Amino acid sequence: MRWNPPTGRINHTAAAVVLAVLGSLLPSPRAFAQQPGPGVSRPRLLTVMPPGGRAGSKVEVTLTGQDL
Repeated sequence: MRWNPPTGRINHTAAAVVLAVLGSLLPSPRAFAQQPGPGVSRPRLLTVMPPGGRAGSKVEVTLTGQDL
């Protein structure tokens, strides 16, 4: 004889999974970067040298740009 769980009751694990999936589908609010104040120009990065490096080694990086 088989035992069937009562109908009309929701398994708590299944309900938690459904809520997690539905919650992940909701749009999240956008994160905005802090805007510079009036009269302050935005920095521009032009080059990064060297363009690569070897894992585990030390590299001296040179940045060039405007308003850094």
